[in-house]
Amino acid sequence: MLGVMSEIIRWAKSLKYWEQATLDKIFAGDPFTDETYQELYGYLLEDAGLMKKSDEPRLELWHLDETKAPEKSSPKKLRLSKISNLQNINALAKDQEIPFSSQLTAIYGANASGKSGYARVFGSAGFTRGDRKVFPNIADESASGSQQSADIQICSEDGEDEVCYLVGEPNPDFSFCHVFDSTSVNVHLTKTNEFSFSPAGLENLARLAEETDVVRKILRDKIAELQKPHDFNKYFVGEESVVSELIKNLSENTDTDEIDRLANVTAEDEKKASEDENRLNYLKSLNIDEKVKGYNKDIADLNGLKEKLEVVGEQLKDEFFGELSDSIKSYVEVSELAKKMGVNQFKCDHFKQVGSDEWYRFIKSAKELAEAEGVPPETEPYPQEGERCLLCRQLLSDEALGLVRRIWKFLEDDVQKRLKDAEDELKKLKDGFDLVQTDFFNEDSVYYRLVQENKAELLPVIQGFSAACGTRKSKGVEFIENAKSETIPPLPADSVEGVTEIVSALEKQHDELLKKDPAEEISKLDKALMLYRHRLILKKIKKDVVVHVALLAWASAASKSIGSTNHITKKHDALFEEVVTEGYVEQFNGVLDELGPPINVRIDTIPRKAATYKQIVLDKCVAAVPEATPDRILSEGEKRAVSLADFLTEVDIDPGCTCMVLDDPVTSFDLEWGEKIAPVFAREAAKRQIIIFTHDLAFLYHLIEAAEKENVEILCHWIQRGWVDGLPGYVSVDNCPAIDRSFKKPTKAQKLFERAKDEPNFAERERLLKDGFGALRTCHEAFIIYDLFNEVVQRFSEWISFGRLADIVWDESIVQEAMDKYEDLSMLMEGHLHSERFAYRELTPDILNAEIQHFAGLKKKLRDLKKEKKAA
Repeated sequence: MLGVMSEIIRWAKSLKYWEQATLDKIFAGDPFTDETYQELYGYLLEDAGLMKKSDEPRLELWHLDETKAPEKSSPKKLRLSKISNLQNINALAKDQEIPFSSQLTAIYGANASGKSGYARVFGSAGFTRGDRKVFPNIADESASGSQQSADIQICSEDGEDEVCYLVGEPNPDFSFCHVFDSTSVNVHLTKTNEFSFSPAGLENLARLAEETDVVRKILRDKIAELQKPHDFNKYFVGEESVVSELIKNLSENTDTDEIDRLANVTAEDEKKASEDENRLNYLKSLNIDEKVKGYNKDIADLNGLKEKLEVVGEQLKDEFFGELSDSIKSYVEVSELAKKMGVNQFKCDHFKQVGSDEWYRFIKSAKELAEAEGVPPETEPYPQEGERCLLCRQLLSDEALGLVRRIWKFLEDDVQKRLKDAEDELKKLKDGFDLVQTDFFNEDSVYYRLVQENKAELLPVIQGFSAACGTRKSKGVEFIENAKSETIPPLPADSVEGVTEIVSALEKQHDELLKKDPAEEISKLDKALMLYRHRLILKKIKKDVVVHVALLAWASAASKSIGSTNHITKKHDALFEEVVTEGYVEQFNGVLDELGPPINVRIDTIPRKAATYKQIVLDKCVAAVPEATPDRILSEGEKRAVSLADFLTEVDIDPGCTCMVLDDPVTSFDLEWGEKIAPVFAREAAKRQIIIFTHDLAFLYHLIEAAEKENVEILCHWIQRGWVDGLPGYVSVDNCPAIDRSFKKPTKAQKLFERAKDEPNFAERERLLKDGFGALRTCHEAFIIYDLFNEVVQRFSEWISFGRLADIVWDESIVQEAMDKYEDLSMLMEGHLHSERFAYRELTPDILNAEIQHFAGLKKKLRDLKKEKKAA
C-alpha cells in the first residue's frame, strides 16, 4: 500500500477546507493557540455558509502536497545503562547499582530478595499495563512522605544521559521501556486494552479528530450562548396579549414581518388608546361591581333576620305555652296525690311535718342514702335485722324496722314514678327555653340598620315582637320554677312579611343593576389597552428582538453544520486495520505457537474514536457458556504464556520500544516450558535490550545457554538479602550462582582485583571489590559442585553420575574451611569486615587478592588429596 502519510494526504483532499487547514498545521508542527483555533473557526463558518468568505485568498496548504510528504524515519535507539542511588524504594539496601548489557541482562534473586523493587521502578517510569505503584519502606515511619527516586542512566547514539527519576511522575524519557510483571498478566488477559503503538503518521488522524473537536466545541459553545433564554419577558407584565405571546414563543421561525407590524404604532393607534382609556375610567367610576356585592350581602342578612323571626315565633307560640300549662298542671296533681297517698299511716303526735314537702324530701334522701349504704358486697337491702339507724346509729327495733320498710314501700309506689316523669318533662322544657334567642334585634345589630334604611316603620313592630318573645321566655322559666302557670297575652305580629317585602325590593334593585354591568366592556377595553402598551414596549426593543431571532436562525443553521469526527475515525480505523491489526494478530499467533503447546485463544479488535482496542478471548467456546473467559478456563501457566505472547507482540510491532523489562516472566512455567521460552528472549535480545529479573535458577541456566547459542551478550547479576542486616536488594554485579563451569577458576574475581587495585575513585574501587568477593563466593559454590562432589549430581540434569562417586575425597577440614569462607565472603560483599575472623578495616585489593590465593590453595589441597588416593 501507499505510505501512511501519502495515503492520509490523498484522503485529505475530500475534506472541507477548514479540516484540511487543521491537518496542514498538524503536519507543519505549528502550535495550536487560541488564535489558531479562531482562525480555523472562521474557515469552518465560511465553509458552512455561516459567514461571508473573506476577499483575501486562502492560504496554500503546503504540507498537504503529496510530493512533499516526509519520509519514514527510524526512532532513536535508546538503552538503559544503569540504575543506582535508589531512595525510599521498598526496604532496598542503599548504595547499590545495577549495570545493564546493551542486549541481555539477567538478574537472579530468590523470593523476597528485593529484585522486584528494582523492576517496579521501571514499571512506574516506562510503559506497563500492570501496577505502577511503588511503595516506600512501610516499616520505617521516617520514610513516609519522603520523595522516592532513582538515578537511571540512558544511552543512545548521541551519548549517555543520567535522569533522576521521581517515582510516580510521568516522564516521557522512558517511553521506550516496556515492562511486564505479575500484575500485567490479568490486564493483558481480561481487559480491553488500547494498542500501545500506532504507526508513524497515523497519530496525525487522532490529532486531527482531537483538534477539529476543539473547533467544533467553539461553535457548539457559540450556539449554546445564542440559544440561551432571552429576558424580553420581563418587560411584558400583566395579562397576556398577542405581543407577549409572540415574545414568549420567540424562535428561529418567528415572522419578523409580524414583529414590524405590531411595533408600528400610528397616531391613529394613539388616539384610539386615549379614547379607550377615558371610557374605561368612566365605567370603573360607576363602581357597579362593589354595589352588586353590597346588595348580595344585605339580601343575605335580611333573609337571616326572617329566619330568626320565624324560628323564635315558632318556639314561643301560644300552642307551646298551652302545652306548658298542661305539663305544670299534671305535675302539681301528681305531686299532691303522692303526698296524700299513705301519708296518714306515718302521722303521729310527736311530729307535725309528716306529709309536708320537707318531710317528703327527707324520706327520699334517706332512701337514697340507704341504697348507697347497701351496695355490694351487701346482698340484702337496708334495713335488715341487727342493723343500725342511719341517723342515731342505734340498733333498730322491730317497730323501727317495720316503719322504715313501710316508708320505702310508700316511695316505690307508681305515683312516685309518675311524679318523676312529670319532673323530667318540666326540666326538659326549661332547658329548651335556654336555647331560645330573643336578643338578636338590638340597635347595634346589622338587622336593625337594614330595616331602618329600607323600611323604618317596621322597627317598632319587630322590636315589640322581640320584646314580647323575651317576656314569654322569662315567664316560661318562671312558670316551671314555681310549678304555676298563668294566662299571658298573645304574641304580636312578627313582621316577617314586611322583611320579605324589603328583600324583594332589594333583589329587584340588584337585578336592575346587573343589567347595567359594564364588566364585559371593561374587559375588552383592558385587553385593548394592554395590547397597546405591549406594542409600545415592542417598539422600543424591536431591534434587539429582531437581532435575537436572526441569531436563533443562525444558531439553527450552525447546529446542522457542526458535523462530527466519524469520517476521521473511519479512516484511522481502516489504516490501522491494514497496517497494524492484521499484522498484530498474525504476530501474536506466531509468538504463542513458539511458546509451547496450542492454547485455545485469539485476539479480537474493537475500533473506537481515533483508537483501536484489543481483547483476548477463547477461540472455541459455545455461546451457552458466556462466563467461560480465559482467566477462568486457562491454567496458571497458560494464562502467563498468553499474556506474555500479547506483551511480546506489542513490543515487536512498536519500533519505539527498544527496551523491555520482565519481572519473573516464567512464574507458573514448568522446567520444559521455561527451557522453550529462554531462546525466545535470547533472539529478541538481538533486536532490543532485554532485562529479566528471575528467581528461577533453571531458567537462568537455560537463558545463559540460549544467549551463547544466539551469540548474544548476557550480563548476570545476583540480588540477595544482607548476610548481616537482612535487608533485601544487595547486588552482586556480574555474578550469579554457579550454574556453569565458568566459576571453576577465580578468573572473574582476578579481573576485578586487577581493575580495583588501579582504580583511584574510592567508591568505584569499593564496588569492584564487593563484586570480586561475590564472584569468589560463587567460585566456592562451583568448588562444592565440581570438585568436592566431583559432579556426581549436576544442576538441571536428570542423571546422576554414579561412577564419579569413587573419586570423591571427603575431608572435614576442607568442608569446614569452605563453609567458613562462604560466610566471610558474604559479609565482604556487603562491606562487613567485623566478623569473628576479621577485625574491622577498610576493604582493599589486598584483602581480595588474599581471598583469591586462599581459594587457589583450597583447590590445591583437595587436588593433592585426590592424587594421594589414586596413588594409594
